[in-house]
Amino acid sequence: DDLKTNYVEIKLEHLDVRSSETLINNMLKIQGLPIPVIRRIVSRSDGNPYFIEEVVRSFIDEGVVVVKDGAFEAGDKINKVVIPNTINDLLMARIDRLEEKNRELIKTASVIGRNFFYRILKGVAASIEDIDLRLSYLKSIQLILERQRIDEIEYLFTHALAQEAAYASILIEKRKSLHLLVAKAIENVFGDNIRDFYGVLSYHYLNGEDFARAEEYLIKSGEEALKSSASSEAITYFKEALRLYQDRLGKIADRDRVAYLQKCIAIAYYNKGQAYESTDYFGYVLNHYGIKISENLIYSILKAFFCFVSFLADLYMPNFGKKRVATRQDNEIIELWFRRTSAFSISDRVMFLKEGFRFYRKLLRYDLRTLENGIAYLLGAAALFIYGGVSFALGKKVLDRVESDLIENDAKSSLYYATFKMLHDFFSGNFAGEVHFDTNLVKRNLELGDVLFATYYFHQYIFQYIEKGYFRETIDLINEESKIMETYRCDFSKSLLLALTTRLLMKMRNLSEAINAAETGISYASKAGDLIVLSQIYSIKARIQVLMGDIDGAEHSLVNAEKIKSEMMLPFYLVEMHLSRFLINIFKLEQLSIIEDKDLGFHYRRQVLKIGKKTAMITKKAVYNNVELFRYMGTYHWIVNKQRKALKYWTKSITEGERMGARPELARTYFEVGKRLLDKKSTQKELKGIKAEEYLEKAKAMFEDLDLKWDLDNLTKLRKNDEKI
Repeated sequence: DDLKTNYVEIKLEHLDVRSSETLINNMLKIQGLPIPVIRRIVSRSDGNPYFIEEVVRSFIDEGVVVVKDGAFEAGDKINKVVIPNTINDLLMARIDRLEEKNRELIKTASVIGRNFFYRILKGVAASIEDIDLRLSYLKSIQLILERQRIDEIEYLFTHALAQEAAYASILIEKRKSLHLLVAKAIENVFGDNIRDFYGVLSYHYLNGEDFARAEEYLIKSGEEALKSSASSEAITYFKEALRLYQDRLGKIADRDRVAYLQKCIAIAYYNKGQAYESTDYFGYVLNHYGIKISENLIYSILKAFFCFVSFLADLYMPNFGKKRVATRQDNEIIELWFRRTSAFSISDRVMFLKEGFRFYRKLLRYDLRTLENGIAYLLGAAALFIYGGVSFALGKKVLDRVESDLIENDAKSSLYYATFKMLHDFFSGNFAGEVHFDTNLVKRNLELGDVLFATYYFHQYIFQYIEKGYFRETIDLINEESKIMETYRCDFSKSLLLALTTRLLMKMRNLSEAINAAETGISYASKAGDLIVLSQIYSIKARIQVLMGDIDGAEHSLVNAEKIKSEMMLPFYLVEMHLSRFLINIFKLEQLSIIEDKDLGFHYRRQVLKIGKKTAMITKKAVYNNVELFRYMGTYHWIVNKQRKALKYWTKSITEGERMGARPELARTYFEVGKRLLDKKSTQKELKGIKAEEYLEKAKAMFEDLDLKWDLDNLTKLRKNDEKI
């Protein structure tokens, strides 16, 4: 153990002869090792301390190093010693020197794994006598270690490479039979608690080529992983089970079983937030149930329009027509179709709308009281209209219709209603009132396994709090949701949370921290494959870089965002990109204005106005951005010397900011107005009867209240420059 401790504590990236000699002498206090031998060890080990440790152990085993006067010393054989070329050769040489039964025992143990329980080994190696003595010997030569785990004696190989070397030395047919013996031993020993060993059993049956039993345990492992929200593991288990089943039975495979495995894979992807992957698997299962996905674009658009009109008729005349009683299979189809439609909200706006209208026409054919979560599914139509950029009024109509049907103890419907109500209020810019965060509602839905919508509930609050300037409360919510992400590991939700963190820091004008947060978010979203969120973070990063004066960097970030851009994105995701592009071009336009290049300026300002108008069109579907948009539009018109029009836009910005309670951006509009009215080229002296200095005082008071130090510094600089003039 002391030897192992010394080896672990020494961290050397490169070992020269002298440092290797010091390491070897320190490890076992060996005296008299010749320099040529040390050089050979260093050459073969490539500086790997574990290799050096094993070389020294082999010296002891072979009698090359002996004990003399209570210390280790190199013996006469030292100059003739053979040093293996690789760590694997070294370990195999050490295993081969073991007595036959000890060698058989360590190889059998290697089939169980790096760690192995005593009772399992005893069951598999029943033909080997004196197992306890042999294990003691293997411990004494430090091939294995012993520990206590879950009330069992457990051993583990000192190093994974030792287990791998022993395992690789077993003949393939013998290895298969040992895997099957290990699986049977686990079933016998841990039969009362077999659930904890499903994954291990699937591994051993798979390697023992009992594919039917391997498939059985893979499915059980996947089901347990789904229950515990371990979505990545569930995907691996179910995909392998599906592959085994289809390879084993081919064309005679039971379609119901294939559909079940595909459904489980789809749900695991959905819970993980990987929308792109989940929609395909949901499509396979729905196709199995007779829900065909049309490939003809024109036909599918016409059908979607017909479904939209039909849905509106049902929405406004809910009692019109006879409603069906949902069967068990109907419930399953509706649940899968709802999840598939929800997944498209992340990945594809066109499919979100087309499939959404088809789904809701189907949904309203049923008596919702006979559908499990029927009210919650109907509430999703509000998201279709609001999030899809169709109509705030229709979204509100859905919310109003469902509100009276909500049941107090229906946690899912209550969560959906609260989330979509906030979504409507936020996107339509009606979020000035106070809202209460219901921790218990989140907890109940997490217990039901609805991780995605529980985190959406968090996100709606976070968005509102950021816009209102409730920065401390936002940080608390982000920390709380981060804890949930550690437990449930939903990739998309975590990516979106990193985007929200970046947005928060940008709004607080903690710009260096915001850039770091953006880099973290970009790295995570890239690895997770969350391209839409990745585009959003790049867009936010571009605005941060403009604020820092790094226009080249901002352009580069926006190019990265636009590479991912698709017109099929929902307005929510596009608006950040367009706002960033508008801001960059306003900055450039002001530089052109300074150098007074009239020809270039005329061409460029038309281009910037076009970008601004396009941004305004998208922002109509995400009204919470209006305070910022109108301020930029005002700045644009001021730069091109249309000062009265600029004042009209700033008036709109102030009106919207006051209406929404969007304090940070409202304060920045006050500052912009005050700054521009002070400009020596200004022909305007006031806005709404208020002069420049009063706007700056209003901005200062709000900056101080919100603790916006960056903005306060800019205001101080402005006043100092004004005094100099």
